[in-house]
Amino acid sequence: MNNNPQDKNDFSLALTQLNQRIPALNYAACIWITTIINTINYSVILLDKKYKILMFNQTTLNLLGYSENELINQSIVNILDKDISDFLLLITALSRQ
Repeated sequence: MNNNPQDKNDFSLALTQLNQRIPALNYAACIWITTIINTINYSVILLDKKYKILMFNQTTLNLLGYSENELINQSIVNILDKDISDFLLLITALSRQ
């Protein structure tokens, strides 16, 4: 993926769609997805519909400075800086219109 905004949008859309389907995936697919997420050099955070953190990669832990136990099942709104959280919530609301 390069710095093209469309590539970033496509990647974001793919992750959103994946996030919505995680409960329906079988075990082998979950292992495969986890492997891919953990090899990406970008921060990846998968959220449920209520913004609760379901999955993340090591890059995210390194970037945010949290442990796995501090992030899992927490609301992303409580983890990220307030301005960033407000921005993400606004983008999500606009994308659902």
